[in-house]
Amino acid sequence: MQLIGFLNNKNLIFNAKLFGNGFRSVIKDKEFNLYCDSTDSKEKLLYHSRKDIHLALFGYVASESHYSTGDLRDTLDAIIENYLVNGIKSFNSLDGSYIVILWDAHKNIIYIGRDIYGTKLLYFYFSPRSGFAFSNNLDILLRATGQRNISHKALHEYLRFLDISPPYTIYENTYFLEPDKILISDGRQITQQKISSQTINEIQRDGLLEDKAHNFKNILYQSIKKRIEKAQRVGVFLSGGIDSTLVCAIAARIKKDIKAYTVGFGDPRYDESKIARNITSYLGIEHQVFKFTIEEDYNVFNEFVTRISSPFADPAVIPTFQCFKHIANSVDIVLDGTGADSLIGIMPARHIRFILQYARYIPYKIRLFISNQLNKLHSISSYSSLFDFKKVVELLIRWQGWSEEEMSLLCNVRCDLSYTRFYRLFAEHSHKEPYELYSILIGALADDRQLQTAPLYDIDIAFPFWDRKVQEYVKNLPLKYKYHNGTSKILFRKLLEELIPTNIWDKPKHPFDYPFKNLLIYNDYKLPKLFLSRDVIKKQGFFDSFIVEKYLQKFLDGDDSIKFKIWALVVFQAWYFNHYQTY
Repeated sequence: MQLIGFLNNKNLIFNAKLFGNGFRSVIKDKEFNLYCDSTDSKEKLLYHSRKDIHLALFGYVASESHYSTGDLRDTLDAIIENYLVNGIKSFNSLDGSYIVILWDAHKNIIYIGRDIYGTKLLYFYFSPRSGFAFSNNLDILLRATGQRNISHKALHEYLRFLDISPPYTIYENTYFLEPDKILISDGRQITQQKISSQTINEIQRDGLLEDKAHNFKNILYQSIKKRIEKAQRVGVFLSGGIDSTLVCAIAARIKKDIKAYTVGFGDPRYDESKIARNITSYLGIEHQVFKFTIEEDYNVFNEFVTRISSPFADPAVIPTFQCFKHIANSVDIVLDGTGADSLIGIMPARHIRFILQYARYIPYKIRLFISNQLNKLHSISSYSSLFDFKKVVELLIRWQGWSEEEMSLLCNVRCDLSYTRFYRLFAEHSHKEPYELYSILIGALADDRQLQTAPLYDIDIAFPFWDRKVQEYVKNLPLKYKYHNGTSKILFRKLLEELIPTNIWDKPKHPFDYPFKNLLIYNDYKLPKLFLSRDVIKKQGFFDSFIVEKYLQKFLDGDDSIKFKIWALVVFQAWYFNHYQTY
């Protein structure tokens, strides 16, 4: 389902024929117009009005005990009533997976919100001259506004993080609504107001871990049940880790005919499909393992960069894209364990904890002196990395993309990432203990490869850990139920012990790592040589061709330490070519 809306937009004229689908009018007012396409989609745009209040809902919202589905007239009317009584604060009480568009024709003001977990995408464009427009599809919005200029600030964020987090997109004047914000506009200006997540109430009292696990089991059970009980064909992504195994085990108790999907690899260093296979064998559910060849990944790469609206280079996106492509006609909804890490928290590695608690407070010149002295002593030279960093925030970023200093040379302009969501959250919470700080930052890193790729195949994906009651229960637990004496996810582990024997799932686990280097070196480094050639870089004009050539040669000579930097450039260049055709 694609939707697009315009407010006070005299220069943006909507033409349904432009989009190739039959769009219909949902709200038509003197100042505001909302349209949606008439394609057959699993989710519909629902509309209700009362007097001068017009409400459109895409997705679903939660009532007291269940997700409202089917006839939502009563629910929509309740949302309008809540708005009339409480105003904008009414958005705080919504839960679910949704986009809510409320047009107050009396005030000539529009309010737009999406769920605080960001499961629905919402982009908007604003220009004082042209007005305000929004859509859940970036391509549709761009075609309506004609905006195609690349934002250099967003490009810098992409090069560092391999993705772009809200509120920015790769395009100038085109933004991605942050999930914890309400967008407010009268067409002449826009403002945003933070939504209260209402997850922290009062820290729970101590008690038996068994009791905490039992309570959590009931809450997570209900979260999963209300997402899948009406679906006929239910899938679940199973990596073999604690989070996805917990979701799979509970879902299997609700629906016996669910099917688990796992991406495996031929290289045993990355492959964990055997663990997943043992789990599904114990649960007695159907299981399919995808092991894509490097030839298949190479062939699908061009399709991937052609279909995405904005560049993102999460290394695992290629197998994720392939997986969605293969299951599109087999499921009505698929469950995913995303959100568990930031919910229960992660303790950073010991050396990061030392830096956060002690080393970062030592002046840089003194730290550099200590590092140099340690390097002179071979037996303890490995400790030099505890002191030779420039910015501690850089050490907390997931992937080794381009640093600010490297980007300044690459882009021939001074780069500063302080405006990004990650840097802003670090500045706001840097005083907190390592466990809490790192957990907040993990949640701030863009991790939406499923959300960006699932709509390409009209797949409904659900995240049981992104549920208000689940969030409230876990976040209000004392730390000892989350992390203690080097053991993480204690609550999850205790519950999983009740569902599946420990010897089946409690194995050494690493993050879902896709060996993307194999794709870069495939066929004699064809992708890097094609998209990073001197002529291509010069014609495109974003990067210094000498710097690119220097890094490319280092990679061709076998320097693996820069593979993330090369991957980021290759994905961007390939995306740019397919969307601009300038080479």
